[in-house]
Amino acid sequence: MRRDSRFDARIAVIPDLRGIAGAAPLQGIERCRAALAEAYPAEAFLPVARGADGAWPDVLADFGADLVCHPSPYELSDFKYNPRWCVGRSLLPIYISYSFSTSVFGYGVLSRLNYAWFWKVFVECDETAREYAEHSILKGANAETVGYFKMDSLASAKPWPRNGDRKRVLIAPHHSVKGGANDMLALSNFQRYADYFLSLPEKHPELDIVFRPHPFLFDVLSRPSKWGPKKVLRWVARMKAHPNVRWSGEGDYFPSFASCDAIVHDCGSFLAEWFYTGKPGCFLLKDPSDAAAKFTPLGKECLSHCYLACDEAAIETFLRNVVIGGSDPKAAARDAFRKTIMVNHPHAADTALAKIGWELGMG
Repeated sequence: MRRDSRFDARIAVIPDLRGIAGAAPLQGIERCRAALAEAYPAEAFLPVARGADGAWPDVLADFGADLVCHPSPYELSDFKYNPRWCVGRSLLPIYISYSFSTSVFGYGVLSRLNYAWFWKVFVECDETAREYAEHSILKGANAETVGYFKMDSLASAKPWPRNGDRKRVLIAPHHSVKGGANDMLALSNFQRYADYFLSLPEKHPELDIVFRPHPFLFDVLSRPSKWGPKKVLRWVARMKAHPNVRWSGEGDYFPSFASCDAIVHDCGSFLAEWFYTGKPGCFLLKDPSDAAAKFTPLGKECLSHCYLACDEAAIETFLRNVVIGGSDPKAAARDAFRKTIMVNHPHAADTALAKIGWELGMG
C-alpha cells in the first residue's frame, strides 16, 4: 500500500498488554517496535499510547482512515481498536492472516465473533477458505483467497554468505511449552530436547546451526513455574558459545529461511511456511498420535511431506541421511505439494490490492 499512489498507508503501533503466552508484555512491545523500525521508516508510524488521564487517543478517527488492516483476530486488552470498534463507522476493516491454518487450535479462532466484523478476510489458500466457511459465523461469506502475504518478501530475502560447502540447519522451537496434553496449541518440545540441542554443535561439527527460538519461548521459560531467569541465561550463553552456532533473534526471519538447507522445528506456522523454500524439514511431534489429533487437514498434508521425529534418534537420522547425506526421498512430492499452497506467490499482496481497488472503484 505504501508503494501504491492510491493509498496513504500508516502503521499504528498498538500495545497489547496481556502478555501473550505468558510472555512479558513490555519486552514484547519493545521487540515489536524494534522489528517495525527496522522494516519501515519512522514517519510511517502512528504510535498509540495511553494519556495521563488514562484515555487512548482516537488515532484512526484523527487520521480519517477509510480502511483498517488488522494483523490479529484476537481481542486486544483494554483497548477500543478491536475489530468490533469499526462497526457503524465509515471505514472498512480487513483481516490479513498471520499464519496458515495447520493446528486445530485455529478452529476456535476462526469461529470468533471478531471475524464477522471484517469487510474482507484475506486467506492464503483454498483449504483455509474451506475451513473458514465451515467454522466461521458468516460461513466464509467475507473471505477472499489471494495467497499468503507474509511470504511475498521471501522472494527478495538475501541469504547470508556461505561458509564453504558446509550445510546449515535451522533449529526453531515454538513457545507453547506451558500447555497440557489436551492443549491443542501445546506443540513445543523444547524442554524435552533442550540438552540435546546444546549437544548438537559438538556432535555435528561439520554443520552450521542457526538457532531461532520463538520470540516468546524464553519469556515463558523465565517464569518461576518453568526454568526461571537464571537457568534461561545459562542455557542461552552455552548455546551462543559454540563456534558453529548463529543465534537468530532479528525481526525478519526470511534471511534464515533463505540461508539454511533444512529445518528442525515444532512451530505450527513454520510447518507450512517452510515449504516456500522447497527444502527438507523435520517436524518434532510430542507423540505420534498428535499428527491425527492436533492438526487440520492442511496441517496433516504438510506433515506428510515432512520428516517426522518423536525422539533424538529420529532427528539424528534426518540430519545424517537427509541433510548431510543428501538423500531426500520426499523431495518430488514435497515440491508438487508446495505449489498448491503458494497461491499467487510472490504477489499475494498485489492480488489483494487489486481486489480492493476493483471493489471500491479505484481503477
